[in-house]
Amino acid sequence: MANITISELHITDSEIFLINVNDVDSIYGGEEYAFAQTFNLGMKIFEAAIAIFAINTIVWIAKSFNAK
Repeated sequence: MANITISELHITDSEIFLINVNDVDSIYGGEEYAFAQTFNLGMKIFEAAIAIFAINTIVWIAKSFNAK
């Protein structure tokens, strides 16, 4: 992690630095990054739900063949 010594900054550099630090979208990657990550998480949850449903269906079919 980089260290920034305030005494080494010029007045204009420190103002730009503070403006950039206060820009939350640039720190967290912006709105597009958050949307993509949320979408990927949603897709993984959907894929897991489909896999669980498929396993449950296969078990149900297998049990129907073993029914008395």
